Amino acid sequence: MCFGFWVSVVTDNHNMANIVTTGSFYPMILLCGLVWPLEAQPPILRFISMCLPFTITISSLRDVMKKGWSLEHVQVLYGIGVCFLWIFLLYISLLSVFLVKRKR
Repeated sequence: MCFGFWVSVVTDNHNMANIVTTGSFYPMILLCGLVWPLEAQPPILRFISMCLPFTITISSLRDVMKKGWSLEHVQVLYGIGVCFLWIFLLYISLLSVFLVKRKR
């Protein structure tokens, strides 16, 4: 949701928002491990995938669903932490872009 708010502040019109959202969200979904497994990706793409916001979060969700892990496991906490970190970063950038546009 923070990503959507950020796109709405950064872009000027509806068409540009659709282009930015599709151009950034679709590769994130393809590379996070849902469509193309991380084990089958080349090393450089695997590194890029690990920098995306969904990859670690989805792998920890997969551990919770398949292995029955709880919050006691570090992998699950790491996935939750990465999710909150991305939310925080997008929120900070949203605020800064909003303030810059407001000053104009």
